[in-house]
Amino acid sequence: MRKFCKKTTAFALVVAMLLAGVPSLSFADEPADPKMILRMGSDYYTSGEEYTAEIMVYNVDFYVAGFSLGFDTAATKLADSAVEFNGYSGGKGIFDIVATDMNETDGRINAVFFVSPMATESPVIPSPTNENAKLASVGNDGLSLGKVKFVSLKDAPASVEFVKIADSVDFNDKAYVLSYNGKTPEDVTLSVEYETTPLADAEAFMETVEKIGEVTLEDENLIKSAYSEYEDLSDLSKKIADSAKTTLDDAKEAFDKLSAEMGDEEVAKKVIEDLKILSEMEPDNLGEMESAINTISSGYEALTDAQKEIVNKEVNAEEIISSAKKRYEEYLAALALEKAIRAMQEIMSDEEITEEDKEKVTEAKALYDKLTDKQKAEIDPELVKALEDALEKIGGTEEEYVLGDVDGNKKVNALDATQILRFANNKSSVLSGVENTDVLFKAADVDGNGKINALDATQILRFANNKSSVLTK
Repeated sequence: MRKFCKKTTAFALVVAMLLAGVPSLSFADEPADPKMILRMGSDYYTSGEEYTAEIMVYNVDFYVAGFSLGFDTAATKLADSAVEFNGYSGGKGIFDIVATDMNETDGRINAVFFVSPMATESPVIPSPTNENAKLASVGNDGLSLGKVKFVSLKDAPASVEFVKIADSVDFNDKAYVLSYNGKTPEDVTLSVEYETTPLADAEAFMETVEKIGEVTLEDENLIKSAYSEYEDLSDLSKKIADSAKTTLDDAKEAFDKLSAEMGDEEVAKKVIEDLKILSEMEPDNLGEMESAINTISSGYEALTDAQKEIVNKEVNAEEIISSAKKRYEEYLAALALEKAIRAMQEIMSDEEITEEDKEKVTEAKALYDKLTDKQKAEIDPELVKALEDALEKIGGTEEEYVLGDVDGNKKVNALDATQILRFANNKSSVLSGVENTDVLFKAADVDGNGKINALDATQILRFANNKSSVLTK
């Protein structure tokens, strides 16, 4: 093992002499896949960390070997006792350092080796006439030309690499030269190998995150894959990829929000569809409609405010449910009336009318009065006729009247109020002598308290002047 020492000889001159003296040789057994590799422990180092770069050659029969290393002086410096280049003895020959050069300011280390005769202590330039000149034969197991130790000045990628030999040295514009069997430097593979690759791993993760771009629902698997990839990283790789992890977290948050919004859309869409069906449903099947009203109403009430907002942008949910309930109740009322009338019809043939019979007729009449005009028009005319006949039979047929129409002209105005005021002041009126069971009395008792007085007249006058009144219906 020979330690590096800076040479004062002209580096370029020595290299040129070596290259000039190397003949173009031909050998029967030509090495396969000749290569020179810069081997390091990692592709990323933390501040203050010391590491070694080793130069290896493989599958080479050579007379001359040379290389040049460069490094970023802002991120890296040479360690103490940094350089150790190797001599070699064995196989077909020995080799030794013939020239070295180091410039730490520029970040450059150069070294050239050549094979010397076994019996010679001092290196000599090989030539075909020198019978002692031998080849350094290196197989697939490789041979270390030497090691260089560095110290990282900050958290940064490994900056050491093969670079061009100094400008004053012509190594065919390459970072190294291997002369063997007539080969040129271009025929030798040059590469860098790392035992661990925290930087490359981090960069692969960062590339995955970059693929996400603007977040859509289609990015779900890519986001999951990125998180899985991150969990497999080493602690150092995670540190390197810290900003990308933040970006991934932001993407996940955006995806979750989008997913929630889309989930709200899907939930709201189903409720909207149900409400549209309910809006057109008629109570032909009471059980089905009752179930639909209860289910859809409960479903709507269970929605979040955000989901209800989506629903009501397209339909008026409360109005649809209220309208459905009203149709259902009106249909129930019509059925109840029909049932009451049919029960009442059974008494029509009886010669004697009992109080119970009268109650049945009165009940049927009360149900009929609760119906809207539209509902009344839909009742079977035969049932309406049966009710009228039953009322007449029990003496319960009532003459129709308009509430507030005291003078019977089918209008409600100040004249009707005048009749009430005259009656209330014991003056002659159409109401004079009427009983509280008479139709006229019922028409004049506007507020329905069983009395005819100025309060009833007031209600009529308010109505006549388009003001709020019990007649405003």
